[in-house]
Amino acid sequence: MITISVPALNLLMDYQNKGLLHAEVYFVGGKMQPKHFRSVGTLAEKMMQDFFVDKSFLSIDGIQAQYGISSYDAEKAMLAKRFIENAKETIVLTDHSKIGISTFYKIADLKETDVVVSDVPSPEEWSSELEAKNVNWIVAQ
Repeated sequence: MITISVPALNLLMDYQNKGLLHAEVYFVGGKMQPKHFRSVGTLAEKMMQDFFVDKSFLSIDGIQAQYGISSYDAEKAMLAKRFIENAKETIVLTDHSKIGISTFYKIADLKETDVVVSDVPSPEEWSSELEAKNVNWIVAQ
């Protein structure tokens, strides 16, 4: 497992210590963003270039059918692009407040994602576009 999130890292290590997780955990280091408890930047991107994963889980700041997924933070977006490039499957995690929003920096087109997990169904007018781009939308319950 690979993460840039300090809270996720702490949780994964706790699971390992309790015997609930039997996997190697890697923390991608780089410039720290204390407000978001994550690492980003050139060093993190360089480290990620050598990792290939089955699944990449991305949190995003905006998602639109036409414009794709985006972030307010360019450094986070650049690192997310690297995760997408090196993953067999990309899963986007979002909530209702990000749907229909396009933020500062584009991460990827929607067709570069495989699954969107949200707290609400996709907008009805997106149905044909999601189908054409082969994106599976899952409502988390």
